[in-house]
Amino acid sequence: SAIKKGAIHIISSKKIKNYENKLIKVSNEVNFLNEFATKKRENTQAKIIAITGSAGKTSLKNLVKDLLQNYGKTFGSPKSYNNHFGVPLSLSELTSNHKYGVFEVGMSRPGEINKLTNMIKPQIGVITNIGEAHIENFKSLYHIAKAKGEIIDNIATSGCLVIDSDNKFFNYFKSKAKKRNIRVISIGYNRKSDIKIIKIKKFSKNKLLTIKSLRKEYKIKIKDQNVKNIAFAIAVLEILNLNVDKIKDKIKDI
Repeated sequence: SAIKKGAIHIISSKKIKNYENKLIKVSNEVNFLNEFATKKRENTQAKIIAITGSAGKTSLKNLVKDLLQNYGKTFGSPKSYNNHFGVPLSLSELTSNHKYGVFEVGMSRPGEINKLTNMIKPQIGVITNIGEAHIENFKSLYHIAKAKGEIIDNIATSGCLVIDSDNKFFNYFKSKAKKRNIRVISIGYNRKSDIKIIKIKKFSKNKLLTIKSLRKEYKIKIKDQNVKNIAFAIAVLEILNLNVDKIKDKIKDI
């Protein structure tokens, strides 16, 4: 069925009758996929963003991907491809034409984010929040935070971590990042945040969001978008030295 849909080759550990000329035989398909994805990552010049957290990963990934499309060809992991199959499959789709890549990283147990982000090696890592998802596999909320924090171990040298300053584990993540000399950009309602959510004014159909960054103050029309996701997205754009004014009028339509 793959050949009928246009596949040029089949990767398999088994012989497939009648398709010998299209077969690339490997000893283990999953190992091949991981190695192939790693090679793709090594050979891309794209700026890579990895997003993890207990909730909001997919919506934030889609928002960042849609905004980055305005600055250059951008790849975003499809659907919720964030596990040990989804991440290498997504990485495998990077091409030399991509300027940006946005990847979602999930987990259900300790060590998974470390393995996946070691493959992704992001320049920018984002932790959205810490909640009780998969709490049955962890001793406490702190242990979930510790597992999410594995992303920090694999952010590229001179890279950046974006975190929510309203998160109770903010200081834990910040301290961990500083030990690796990873720059930390905070977002949130906290007045000490680098990207501060100042005000939300409601209108009949839209809202006017006021956000102040390290560079300037933005007034952005939104509908029902997650306000913190917008703050995270602005942080990513500014880290990449992109002009936020170029896309601020487009956010409400995403």
